[in-house]
Amino acid sequence: MISSQLQSQFKDEKLLNTSVVVCRVDYKSSELVNVLASKVLAELHRMAPYASYSDVESMSVDDLRKYFNTLIWMRVNHCNDCYDQTYKPYKALSRYLAVPVLLYQVLLGLGRAYDDEFNIEFRPAYTIPQEDLLSTDEMESVSSVLRSFEGSGLKVVYGLPRDKTGELDFMAISHLGNEVLSYRKGHPVYGFLAAFLNTLELNEVTGTMCRILYGYESDYRYRIDRLVSLINHTESGQSRDGVGDEYED
Repeated sequence: MISSQLQSQFKDEKLLNTSVVVCRVDYKSSELVNVLASKVLAELHRMAPYASYSDVESMSVDDLRKYFNTLIWMRVNHCNDCYDQTYKPYKALSRYLAVPVLLYQVLLGLGRAYDDEFNIEFRPAYTIPQEDLLSTDEMESVSSVLRSFEGSGLKVVYGLPRDKTGELDFMAISHLGNEVLSYRKGHPVYGFLAAFLNTLELNEVTGTMCRILYGYESDYRYRIDRLVSLINHTESGQSRDGVGDEYED
């Protein structure tokens, strides 16, 4: 124990953060995106007899998986102020594409985040295989199918989040292999949401600090089915007029 007398000699010393350390967090989609696509498609088939119009028979799990991956790619580009010519045609779509509520929650966490305690800024990057990047026409086609099921109970949000800020507890999580780890102790839901994205490598700044286990990807797979059903069966589920209004420009 350091003596109080010695400590008193330094009581007026000010602790200063050094310059901001920028952490680029490289992601790719995890198997949970495929699981979510499968569960959403199952919901569409369940609702099909009650839908006024649907083209669900032409929809596949792979179509939805690619749609979700392209939405994630669009979100990351938006957060990084991307001016790439490949992304440019998608910018207008980002305001009105239909996004299932559970995926929208993942997109809300994904973005720039700042840890003022450690003076670290997290910035997302996303690797999408070229074959997973749907064209703008394909994106509108899938969105149209999802839109047609809203009246039958499918809960969707229209448009991606506009705010470029993500959730610190989300961005500070590393998902490597089956483990979801962080150096921060936040709400357990962030571990589940962050598990939809695999971290490509252990960050050199925070990697050795990640000692808090949020959970395992294999455990989260079983929660998706229940959550998708719960969201689309509850009257309080947020849809077009609820979630996302605060993110409009």
